[in-house]
Amino acid sequence: MRSHSETRWAAIMDAIGVVWLYEWRREDTRHGWYKPDFYLPAAGIFLEVKGATPTAIEIEKAADLEAATSCPVVFAYGKPEWTNGHATGAELAYFHNGKRAPLVTIEEISQLIDQGLDSKSHLKFIKAITPNKNFQMQGISNLLLGWIYSLLDRNQLESFFEENNGPLNHFKNSLHLQHCKAEWLLCRFAEKIATSSKASNKVYDIA
Repeated sequence: MRSHSETRWAAIMDAIGVVWLYEWRREDTRHGWYKPDFYLPAAGIFLEVKGATPTAIEIEKAADLEAATSCPVVFAYGKPEWTNGHATGAELAYFHNGKRAPLVTIEEISQLIDQGLDSKSHLKFIKAITPNKNFQMQGISNLLLGWIYSLLDRNQLESFFEENNGPLNHFKNSLHLQHCKAEWLLCRFAEKIATSSKASNKVYDIA
């Protein structure tokens, strides 16, 4: 994947059984084409991973994608970590008409997993957000990959990623046999987002 943040959120979703497709769709927006990081087929939502709070342009691109597909775009941002026995540092949020609707923090996700799933899932979740001792070496490899990517023009780079992602997405899609508990909850989030967006601009009532 293009960033350590994306691989970390992918690992979080794997831990709780959420099926994801990576960079599954490309769509034109007012700011050029846009390819969100993840699509969650069970819930019909896109998940866009950011290190910091998304910018106004990123939010507008997400709005254009939602208008074209009728699928909400949820942002996952911050740096999820496991420190002193607690999950901290990240949250999921939805943006609509300039308003931010916080959905759930990484700490609340941890509590939901601990209370609603088995201990094995929670241990996988903790592992996914625990800092990796080999992260420094991963950083060096990411720098090398970044240098290699810089030698390609954008069309070549995107063709490379699409070719690389195809088998992964095909495998992930084949796993989608029935909804897990986490996917059921995501479906409820998506329904509330759709209902709130149509009824009024008060999407801050979603939570």
